[in-house]
Order: sequence, then C-alpha cells, then structure tokens
Amino acid sequence: MVSRWRDMWTMFRVAGYRNSVELWRHSRALVSSVRAHAVLDLLIALDKCGLLTALGTPHGIAPADLTGFDAVQLRAALEYLTEVEVLEQLADGRFRVRKLREFPRLRSAVYAAMAYNQPIRQLDRLLRGDDRYGVDVARDDEYDAMASEDLTSRFCYGFTTRMLLETNCASVLDLGCGTGAFP
Repeated sequence: MVSRWRDMWTMFRVAGYRNSVELWRHSRALVSSVRAHAVLDLLIALDKCGLLTALGTPHGIAPADLTGFDAVQLRAALEYLTEVEVLEQLADGRFRVRKLREFPRLRSAVYAAMAYNQPIRQLDRLLRGDDRYGVDVARDDEYDAMASEDLTSRFCYGFTTRMLLETNCASVLDLGCGTGAFP
C-alpha cells in the first residue's frame, strides 16, 4: 500500500495534477471497457463448460468438487467474476451468481452474445467484403432461439395472452426474424 501511495505521489510530482487526473480518467475508462468484454467472455466460457446454469442456483458450484477442469484457471475465473460482483463466494467455498433473481437476464444476455459471437468476431471480414453474412458468417441459430425464448417467455407471451383475452382474438401471427433452425 505504501508503494502505491509513493507511485501516485511521484506521478503527481512528475506529470502534474492535470495530467495525472487525465491519466486516471483514461485508465478507469479503459478498465471499464476491458472489464465488460472479459466478463462476457468468461460467462460464455462457463456456459460452454456447462457451469453457468449451476452458478445460477442457490447452491452454486464448488470448484474443488469439479473434475475435468484446470483448477487454477477455473478458480481464477470465478474469483475475477466475484471481484467484479457478478458472482459471490459462499462461506464453504462455493460460488454462485450474486443476484439470483437477475440470473435469467444474465443468462439471456450470454445467449444473445453467443448467438452473434461469430459475426462480431468476423466483422472485419464482413466490412471488407471478404465474407458474406448468412453465407460465410452467420449467427448461431440455437443460441439465438434460446435468447429469444428466454425473452419472450417472460414478457411477450404473458402480454400477448392478456391482449388476446381482452380483445376476444383467437390467434396471433408471429413474424419473427430468422429461420430458428438449429441442429
């Protein structure tokens, strides 16, 4: 801690107040930007490993009880997500989502990000015209359907049902986007 204060004092002396404040603001913006990407990529990786759903339960997961994972890497990922307040660590060493009531929203965001992961990662090729969307690069229809189902089951379905009952209608024409086809 002392060395940190000494480093800050040296920065103020060398760079001056104004430049030090600008550097501090820039570094906070950079950390915030990187944090969002790191959190989302970690959540995607945990879902691909089959751990995200378990993290959304009251019991969570105990890294020590899991086999088939690099214990150091898994613990580091879970501790990072705890540090940024996505997860919490329970007294017995288990990890779970900090706000269990918000887990469905978190899971839906992960599914949506995974659905468009390839187009986003290949955006440079799409912009240059090297690849075409829907031919060479496409969204993941399975994850798109999962995110859509998650969204519609909580809001749209209930809203539509109430509107049908109130207006004495018998059916709805759903003009969704995409094919919804997945293996």
